[in-house]
Amino acid sequence: MKHFKTTLTIAIYKEGKDFVAFCPALDLCAQGTSAKDVEKNFEETYQLFLEEITKKGTLEQVLFDCGWKKETKS
Repeated sequence: MKHFKTTLTIAIYKEGKDFVAFCPALDLCAQGTSAKDVEKNFEETYQLFLEEITKKGTLEQVLFDCGWKKETKS
């Protein structure tokens, strides 16, 4: 399995009584009943997302579809 590091921006906002976490770079979101809850739920969602696309062999294609670009070290 390839390893990579990245920094993602996650927006957390309140919508009614719930909290929503949204990551525009992956078009991924989660919801929870508190800020702490939504952070935990987003982490779980993110991990499942990565596991599934890696297992299916579509990691690079999904990231490309989300607007990511592959860079090579020079």
